[in-house]
Amino acid sequence: MDLEVYPLDAVMLCAYLFVGRCFLLLDTMGPRRLVVTLSAKPGTSPAELRAIAGDFQNELLSQAVRHRIGVQHHRTRELVLARALFGAAPEVEERPDLDQMLRDLAATGDVPGEHDDFVTDPLGIAVPWEVKHPPADGEAAPADASATPPAPAASDDAGASPGGAGAEAPGGGHRSEPPRS
Repeated sequence: MDLEVYPLDAVMLCAYLFVGRCFLLLDTMGPRRLVVTLSAKPGTSPAELRAIAGDFQNELLSQAVRHRIGVQHHRTRELVLARALFGAAPEVEERPDLDQMLRDLAATGDVPGEHDDFVTDPLGIAVPWEVKHPPADGEAAPADASATPPAPAASDDAGASPGGAGAEAPGGGHRSEPPRS
């Protein structure tokens, strides 16, 4: 079959439609020639295979025509789709007061974010939750080691932790004892 008459996409789609009815083999025979071999599946008679071959030729012609129409009307289809999507887009409300405010800010050079200092955090907004609220004694520490807050400063009680004297548990864990009175 000549690939100038039947585009490869049309042949592949047609072959895909027939994989349930017969076995297909597509092979090239030169740069622009393709051979399609149909083989009968078990239980298919020779007469049925000839009928399948005729149906394949008709479907191949149909797919080739559909492919050409698709190529010819590609731009029109894109324009219709774009128009439909544009028509479904919500209307943008005009806000002259907001536009004027943005123009005023741009004129003064005081554009938000331009001079912000992100190193200082006077309100403590960038402080992680785990640092602001460390787990109380007996509560499980965060599972993520990177989210663990820094260790609190040692108290005046001869190096004891705030929860009482601590001892290193086997395996590197921390075992705490109840506070002394």
